Amino acid sequence: MGEVVPCGYVAAMDVTTERRTQNEAMSRVANEAIEEAEAAGDGSSISFLCECTRPDCDRTIELTPYEYRRVRSNPRRFVVLHGHESRDIESVVEAADEYLVVEKHGSAGDLAEADDPRS
Repeated sequence: MGEVVPCGYVAAMDVTTERRTQNEAMSRVANEAIEEAEAAGDGSSISFLCECTRPDCDRTIELTPYEYRRVRSNPRRFVVLHGHESRDIESVVEAADEYLVVEKHGSAGDLAEADDPRS
């Protein structure tokens, strides 16, 4: 027989996932503006905001605009600092010395795609 889940429990988990994904989406919007402003530059590294789910994270990651565009070519992918990944809603798909690339799965992935400013 299946596990009994308290009424409202699933809805609460979905709200939490949505809030966490929205935190990342806000960083993504800021990084889009940074990338656009620097796109005409010389290709040197610039500071992008960590796109993790932590609402209080204000750390930055040094990337070239090309590196950022490569990550952003998939709307489910985000760039985060090591240790800032949320393995319950995303998987690490790439690891560099300075950062990780994570990909959202399930409802978090669907929300990331829906909120993608490039879509």
